[in-house]
Amino acid sequence: MTCSSDSPGGQQGSTTHFLSRDSSENPRTTKGRIVTKKLLCSALIFVPLALAGCAHKTVVVYNPPPAYSEAAQQGYRQGVQAAQNDIRNGLGPDVDRHPRFRNPPVPPPLQEDYRHGFRDGYQAVFHGARPGY
Repeated sequence: MTCSSDSPGGQQGSTTHFLSRDSSENPRTTKGRIVTKKLLCSALIFVPLALAGCAHKTVVVYNPPPAYSEAAQQGYRQGVQAAQNDIRNGLGPDVDRHPRFRNPPVPPPLQEDYRHGFRDGYQAVFHGARPGY
């Protein structure tokens, strides 16, 4: 590629070659540029690959405390599921919105235990409590 310029007097100016190497350029500088380009290209390829390995999903398991009755453990697990669904759907914490909390699927003598477990599981997810405690 060449570029020519006209001088004000109408004379043809000098021609410059943009793609030719300047004779005053040091060969070490050229080699350094090539090495720098190779390193930059390698980094652009390998950094995203390395970061992709760090993108694994962390799974948190919420287990009810072992001292809970069977009804409370069932409530805890269902409270965890309800809270996870609320978070996934962008809803704020409100344990009272859930029909299983309002009308537990257990016999009447066990309903308070179930509600206690449901509330604890629900709050564990929303408030980041350690699972099982």
